[in-house]
Amino acid sequence: MKLWLSELNKIGYGAHIHAIGDGAVRESLNAIEAARRQGSDQDYS
Repeated sequence: MKLWLSELNKIGYGAHIHAIGDGAVRESLNAIEAARRQGSDQDYS
């Protein structure tokens, strides 16, 4: 997920993420946090 969000950010896209379960939510939030640390200001909802 981190790589996916990073690649989307490079082309100017955010992401709408659906997650079911604690693990999926955690993975999604960790990926968004990593994207933010790389300077992304895209919309992740």
